[in-house]
Amino acid sequence: MPPKALKIHETYIDQSFLDERYRPFPVRVVPEGRLDNSYFDWLLKNEEEGTRGQAEVILENGRSFGMHPGYTKSGHLAALAICIHRKVLVITEIVKTRATQPRRRLLLHSEVLSASCGSRVYAFNAHELVLALHRDMGLAVARAIDLLSLPPNTRDIVQTVKRLAGARVELFESAIHDAFQPVIYKKDKSASSKLAQQAWFAWYIGTLPEVQDTIRTIPIIDSSNFTSMELDYLAQNVEGLLVRDLDKPSEETLDVSAASFTFRGDNASWKQQAYGKRIKPSPGQVIKAELSQNITLSSTIAKIQGQQASLRVQHLDHVNEPSLRSLTVVGRAPSTKAEQKHTLAILNVLQQKALLFNNRWIKILFPSLTDVNENTEDIEDTVNTSSGTPTSIGWNVTSWTSDEPAVMGQTLDAQQEKANGRMNVGDDLWTSDVSALPSPMQLTRDDLTLSEVSRSANFTEPPDESYPTWAQDSSINRELVFSGILNTSQTHAVYDMLNFSRDISVIQGPPGTGKTTVIAAYVAEILAQPDGTCLVIAQSNVAIKNVGEKLYKSGISDWTLVVSSEFLTGWHEHLYEQLPNSNVLASKDMRYPLRSRIVLCTLSMISNSRFIDVTKHLKFESVVVEEASQIPMNNYLSIIMQYGRHIQKVNFIGDDKQLSPFASEGTEVLQSVFENRVLLDRHAVLLLDTQYRMPSAIGNFISREIYTSQLISWDGHPVSTPLCVQFLDVHGMEKPDGHEHLYEQLPNSNVLASKDMRYPLRSRIVLCTLSMISNSRFIDVTKHLRFESIVVEEASQIPMNNYLSIIMQYGRHIQKVNFIGDDKQLPPFASEGTEALQSVFENRVLLNRHVVLLLDTQYRMPSAIGDFISREIYASQLISWDGHSVSTPLCVQFLDVHGMEKPDGFSFKNLYEAETATSIATILNQKQKPFKIITPYETQRDHLELQLKSSGLPWANICFTVDSFQGI
Repeated sequence: MPPKALKIHETYIDQSFLDERYRPFPVRVVPEGRLDNSYFDWLLKNEEEGTRGQAEVILENGRSFGMHPGYTKSGHLAALAICIHRKVLVITEIVKTRATQPRRRLLLHSEVLSASCGSRVYAFNAHELVLALHRDMGLAVARAIDLLSLPPNTRDIVQTVKRLAGARVELFESAIHDAFQPVIYKKDKSASSKLAQQAWFAWYIGTLPEVQDTIRTIPIIDSSNFTSMELDYLAQNVEGLLVRDLDKPSEETLDVSAASFTFRGDNASWKQQAYGKRIKPSPGQVIKAELSQNITLSSTIAKIQGQQASLRVQHLDHVNEPSLRSLTVVGRAPSTKAEQKHTLAILNVLQQKALLFNNRWIKILFPSLTDVNENTEDIEDTVNTSSGTPTSIGWNVTSWTSDEPAVMGQTLDAQQEKANGRMNVGDDLWTSDVSALPSPMQLTRDDLTLSEVSRSANFTEPPDESYPTWAQDSSINRELVFSGILNTSQTHAVYDMLNFSRDISVIQGPPGTGKTTVIAAYVAEILAQPDGTCLVIAQSNVAIKNVGEKLYKSGISDWTLVVSSEFLTGWHEHLYEQLPNSNVLASKDMRYPLRSRIVLCTLSMISNSRFIDVTKHLKFESVVVEEASQIPMNNYLSIIMQYGRHIQKVNFIGDDKQLSPFASEGTEVLQSVFENRVLLDRHAVLLLDTQYRMPSAIGNFISREIYTSQLISWDGHPVSTPLCVQFLDVHGMEKPDGHEHLYEQLPNSNVLASKDMRYPLRSRIVLCTLSMISNSRFIDVTKHLRFESIVVEEASQIPMNNYLSIIMQYGRHIQKVNFIGDDKQLPPFASEGTEALQSVFENRVLLNRHVVLLLDTQYRMPSAIGDFISREIYASQLISWDGHSVSTPLCVQFLDVHGMEKPDGFSFKNLYEAETATSIATILNQKQKPFKIITPYETQRDHLELQLKSSGLPWANICFTVDSFQGI
């Protein structure tokens, strides 16, 4: 049955950011699958109306749009609000794909985003918007302006708006902070209204007459200046940052009942106990103080110094003998300095204020950026938004005033030329001759303008210097200066790290295999050279402290460990008691120049502006990354941009069998170097194969179960009894916290999480969703199987175009494709009237050549229901099994309810039908009969749940929409 036509429903909402009266502005909400010309006709009509000053700005500069996106939990575009002159269109139910709805997306591009329409797009965090439109909709943006780049350029929305509009009108600062907190977009009326207000606010600020001169100084973001693969890389970076932001709790309660408070007037002071649960200053957060007297008061931070904290609690002096029970921090934690630096780097690249893709380390660490031939689907699977037939989206326009459509963005050939980077040196670990390397190009940054450099197809920024003299010695097997004892695998690892003809060394170190010993041996060799420098980084403070302790115990003294003052002072001084004070430096005490040639710090310290200043003279020749398995690849952007010109060698040390990057499960953009299959195909992973920490009984078990019996246990461990490890079978069952319960009836050996895939996959039969086909790790672990046949279940729900990834990846070997489905059930999402979204069952040309076989006997439903469906839907061709346990014809009844469905927000509900369903549910519950309720609309489902709950009936997992219930 085709979906019901959606009535155009218009609502009016008030802005809540400014203390000034504005007429409520109209908002229309439409799913992407139903977007058509009528919505843009409505949006763009009479755009001159409004306040006179802003009308003049619009007439002078062409169309000015305010836009704001809504994101899913995984950081993808879920909804998009577009405002022009006090009208807002909210597009919802955006499908993450690039080519399934070209006609509708062409409308959005041609009317709003393209250079030919002469529009400007204003957005807070415009880099996120531009990259989301590219990644999730395949659309280019010609003229986007990032409003948070305006003075004072702190990227704080309240400070920015206060500077721009504070003299004009009073701001509701808390409302602005609340509205622009990172939040997962949920499909409901309030979410759409919030998104509409945010887009209106972007339009309002962007079109203020008094800010136009300042706005002209902000570089325009034009995504057609970049190749598809470059935008993909930047989008992955933004997605990773978004995922971490959205994963932060919206509020957190801190138990302070055991703390000893000192009260003085409105102030409450105490000593914080846990660093991870400490109070941190943030303009976007509110602290609620709950007192033992069952009173909750608002509070603000008065002072924070180490563990000592002081809050200013409103009206606390009016409470007799106050006692604090808990503190609730409302609002997500702000971005760290490292995350802020990462964001700024991406923005600067898009605004062409900084170069990135000519950096040799980008091409080395992310080889997919240069593998054009392996990624042509990224270019071809892009919506064509021109009037002709070019190969990619976008207009090559950077001028504010030009209204003429220029030539299209770079062609495939140009992208292939641009991909030519530094050649990959041979894989020989020990004999690679540095002299065989191509000489660096003599072209330098100063020889070209910024725009010329960014478009130069073959330009790669050369290293600042050639390889260090000592690293050019091809007789790499010379004796090491390290005084400690190394086993064979450790020795090989150190030699590989010292081989500068290999850009990268990847070393896997299981627990207790001496990773820090390898680092110490490498550092000793660097220091033995007159001018050798090295930066050693790790994800955590404890890991980098352990490296420092190993250096100290190994008799190596010329190094400095830089520690965050916030982490050190008043919290963790005791961690560094075993290290000389001369080797430990608090970040607040850094002074130029830093004397040591070896610097140890966390990855986040790289983003500290003072650290950058005091180390700028060192020109680090090599980098060692400890805990590399815990660091997402995209997090190296700050190192690449800050030190990439000088770095000659990067050494990754870690273990992907241990901790992975935070929140990385199922998120490819947060994967570490050990999950980067393209990179690892080019660089051998060396295993430290002997562990010293665990007794042999434990080590051998872990070796067998985790490391495919490649890990050797040292036979000199003081604990030799096999009784050092025992397994106890506890009868209690763990409770699932996600979707694990769906797979409880299947053997664990048959279910594999995508993050655990390893090459080669042993089974000859593989089951997965269609989206899994695009997972790079899945492609890698199944490449040896060469599938001969494909079975497509639910084929009626899959648009024909979505098989492109299968065709391109496996088409050469496939001999047979079997489509199984039913076009009488759910069609592809939003496919009504869109030929490009039709399934194989709607492809009349294909079906005229191939016979459709009908499975003519159904076993699930009683005969009374089955016969009705057969007669009404399947032209009486569907037979019902006569052995069903329910044989009474009363198993199905139709009730005519007089109430009519009414629009509710952007969906529908029927109160009378809900009351009737609740009455029937009451009867069934009294008879202890299990039941489910199915409805076409989400709003009706939500209302039914409330009805059941208020009636004291079972309501959890009872009500479903048709699409969510199908197949249960």
